[in-house]
Amino acid sequence: MLTIRAYFITIVVLTVAACSSIPQQQPVDDPNLVWQTRQKQLLTLKQWKIKGRAFIQQNSDAWNAGLRWQQNDNHYQIKLLGPFAQGGINLNGNSESVVLTLDDGRQIVANSAESLLAETFSWQLPISALQDWVRGLPYAKQDYQELQLDPYGRISFLSQQGWQIKFLRYGSFGIHSVPEKIFISHPDINVRIVISSWNNLS
Repeated sequence: MLTIRAYFITIVVLTVAACSSIPQQQPVDDPNLVWQTRQKQLLTLKQWKIKGRAFIQQNSDAWNAGLRWQQNDNHYQIKLLGPFAQGGINLNGNSESVVLTLDDGRQIVANSAESLLAETFSWQLPISALQDWVRGLPYAKQDYQELQLDPYGRISFLSQQGWQIKFLRYGSFGIHSVPEKIFISHPDINVRIVISSWNNLS
């Protein structure tokens, strides 16, 4: 009995010690200055992959899907797993063209992911902007109307071209502080993205 008790006490002590050794992030004196540095760093983040979930609601319809996203410079592969009875969709494209592959193997080609998803599913998803938003940046190709920072110099709220983006949780990926929970809303559609892991491309 004493051995078991001593074992659990040891585990608790080691756990507390490990937690106390993890540096806690502190609010910064000048969030705007930190944001300028952070923004430059995030612009260099061009290769990554994430796993998580995406919840999409448009009018009375809603989909809850697993999310797998790989980004290599301007080329992306986005998989939504299980939003439909057929099992999911796969977007593979770049700034010039995109291919949508359905679970049954059918492929649809378009000049942009936005037009392809609008024509196929009537979704108004801003895939091009999401490539910046998911990194915690404003979409580079459009002006934004409002940008708010948290006490650590990270975007907490962004209003851009009719979209309202809330960054509710951040995590670490190498030297970067990256979003882990993003709520995106528009008069006609709401998107929630919860990212469980950020990794380098293998």
